Amino acid sequence: MLIEEKELVITNVTTLTKMAAAFAWTEEQEDVFISRDVIAAFGSDLVAGDLVKAVVIPNRWDKREKTPYKCIRISSRVSDTPETIVPDPEPVVEIPPLRDLIHDLMCEYENEFFSVEDMSHQEIYEHHPRTGREEIRVALDGLHTAGLICKAAVFSSTNQSHKASFNLYSKDISAFEWGVR
Repeated sequence: MLIEEKELVITNVTTLTKMAAAFAWTEEQEDVFISRDVIAAFGSDLVAGDLVKAVVIPNRWDKREKTPYKCIRISSRVSDTPETIVPDPEPVVEIPPLRDLIHDLMCEYENEFFSVEDMSHQEIYEHHPRTGREEIRVALDGLHTAGLICKAAVFSSTNQSHKASFNLYSKDISAFEWGVR
């Protein structure tokens, strides 16, 4: 059915921006989006935990996978909130800061050296998917400035004097000593 009346538990209300909105769960624990216009038309403040009767329709095709329904009208507030459909809060997952993650990788491979490109690696993108080469370079240079890792500037020719072609980084200086006696 395209239009349905359902009982919803309000899970969160955002009022900090011009795009105020709310989200709720159906009794089947499916997500529902509630626009600021629907909230305003209801004429009463919504807070997390409120149980309301509402008319819902399938959400836009591009949003439906994450949030299956969109609320088009809130009919009434139901006084008693059943405990069974209030969602459990999701556990907070701490994402290690980029600098700490890079330092941990450097410690794991302390006798090897890496370029910025070498650090653009799966373990970093797992936790920081939008990290670019510049952020990685800044984190590596910060670790070097703090004295936590070593840095070697590589020049492509002997008459190149002011800027290195690229840098290599390592946890231990001995990683750069191959073939040096």
